[in-house]
Amino acid sequence: MTHGEEVGIPKPLIEPIDRALQDADDLMGSQNQPGARVTVGLAPCVIWGVDRPTLDETRKLADQRQAFITMHLAETPFEIANATERFGMPDVEFLDVIDFLGANVLAVHCVHCRRKDVRILKLRDVKVSHNPCSNMYLASGFAPIPDMLMAGVTVSLGCDGPASNNNQNMIHTLKFGALIHKGYHQDATVMTAEKVLEMATIDGARALGMEQDIGSIEPGKKADLVVLRFDNPFVTPVHAPVSSLVYSALGNEPETVIIDGEIVMRDRVIQTVSKEEVMREAQKAADGLAQRAGTDKFKHRPWRSFATK
Repeated sequence: MTHGEEVGIPKPLIEPIDRALQDADDLMGSQNQPGARVTVGLAPCVIWGVDRPTLDETRKLADQRQAFITMHLAETPFEIANATERFGMPDVEFLDVIDFLGANVLAVHCVHCRRKDVRILKLRDVKVSHNPCSNMYLASGFAPIPDMLMAGVTVSLGCDGPASNNNQNMIHTLKFGALIHKGYHQDATVMTAEKVLEMATIDGARALGMEQDIGSIEPGKKADLVVLRFDNPFVTPVHAPVSSLVYSALGNEPETVIIDGEIVMRDRVIQTVSKEEVMREAQKAADGLAQRAGTDKFKHRPWRSFATK
């Protein structure tokens, strides 16, 4: 981030634009090699964490590197108000005016997109990452996903970070991605199980510009496969497999995972790392971070049956 101390961004997290972009350029140069499984893009994060020069230079570097850009857009009313105060218009509209948007931009959340914003996203071929669990957890609101789909916007499905979800379970996200819009619109047909699964697979690949390589099982694409087992009481009986996956599965159904032809999980045992060791190290790192941040005190907060202001 290069801006935002006045809205609460800690000063150590604000860095000079030149250094931030140079670090990003160096990282892309070392990581974005042909055939690489993990590649790096640019993430200016949120409109209230950057200024106009940062956005211009980010767009310039993305064009030079043919890199992807991801950014939170229209997630909260505050975000829109901040952009309007600083730039004279909401964030989506402003980014369009300065020629920041394009087919290599993945807009995250888009909860408070207006109809005008949806038209802009479609016109510029911007992709959207829908994060229903995060949006509900943070009480951000309900993204107009059915409207985006009707307009022809590519919408993918995401979990957001664990700090704003508490879970990285994509199977849970499938179900919430369908139910949240059925409930909001009071229309059980507004989202289908098949469309939600597409959002998590082929539309996710399209959102990253990788639909030629992944996202579906087709000749010539990478062998990325998940084998699911439905022989548990939560899913049985199975009549329509896609519907069972979206509405009944809990997340422990994956039995085997294959990435680019490599089996990374077999019979529910991860082959590449020690799950137990990773969990121990994760807990240790989280405890250390909470202690340094002073938030470890919340582990012992009193029981609350009702939220209080």
